Amino acid sequence: MLAVGAVNEGIIPMILAGLAGTFIGACFVVVFQFKSTYNEYEEAVAQRNEESNISGLNIETLSKVFLSALLSVVAFSVGTVVSILSAYFPVNFKTRMIVLVSVSSLMLLALGLVEAVLFKKSVKMSCVIVLSGWCIIMASVYEATKLIEHIQQG
Repeated sequence: MLAVGAVNEGIIPMILAGLAGTFIGACFVVVFQFKSTYNEYEEAVAQRNEESNISGLNIETLSKVFLSALLSVVAFSVGTVVSILSAYFPVNFKTRMIVLVSVSSLMLLALGLVEAVLFKKSVKMSCVIVLSGWCIIMASVYEATKLIEHIQQG
């Protein structure tokens, strides 16, 4: 949505890009997390077969991977819907972009907090990592889109 906002100030293209991104991203997250979880399962089964002992299957590890996958899908879906809604209401372009970045940042801080609580990590580090990663990615996408627009215009 920020990339579309970099080249087009209209609300309709931004909302459509957000909806398309939500669908494509949710599909990607589900497939990626399923693959990750299934790889973990295969490793646990292989470990159990090597040891010929049922205690080799670490159910706690599998449940953490599943919980991580579930958290990722829910966070992605909620984050995109909240971003789309936050972009819809402001009329002014600059206001829309500020609201979009602010709401997305708050959602990511909430995600970092939930991740820290669920996985017993440092709240500060979890929030900093999630938010800084998002800022780097979004700034890169925004600037790359502006650069492509500039090159196309000659």
